Amino acid sequence: MTKKKPSNLLLIAIGCFVISIWTFKGSHYKSALQTRHWPSTTGTIIQSQIHHVNPNHIRDSYQPNVSYTYQVNGINYQGATVYKGDKSIGYNRKTSAQKIINQFPVGKTVQVYYSPLQAQDSVLIPGPVKLHYMFLLLAGLTVLGGVYFLRAFSLARLPQKYKK
Repeated sequence: MTKKKPSNLLLIAIGCFVISIWTFKGSHYKSALQTRHWPSTTGTIIQSQIHHVNPNHIRDSYQPNVSYTYQVNGINYQGATVYKGDKSIGYNRKTSAQKIINQFPVGKTVQVYYSPLQAQDSVLIPGPVKLHYMFLLLAGLTVLGGVYFLRAFSLARLPQKYKK
């Protein structure tokens, strides 16, 4: 009985998966790194609530929605970004989203970090957060798994006399 060889389609799918995670979350990580060097000002939380998302009635997701006002050089701004990439992530458990909401109750005075180039671009939590690192770790592990898979696949295709 011969072993079934993996198809090239599977290799392409793994490659596309890794590239998409690395590109999408890598760009969030890079922009999150930049926020560590942004200047800050004080602001006030004006809205803090959980948005329940249930696309196609498949899986519940909870998105913390926090809005705040702040002023830079006499100009008023309104922001809604807790940390870079937060709008692309929903939480499976309401309690996870509630932890974010609890940090930013309505009326609280907060530090707002804003882009020196575009003051309307702002965050409440500068720098990468745990989720950025988790996605990068997932992409890295997928790459390592892909390398292992390719090595095993290429060894399986070698004639018997070249195998060690």
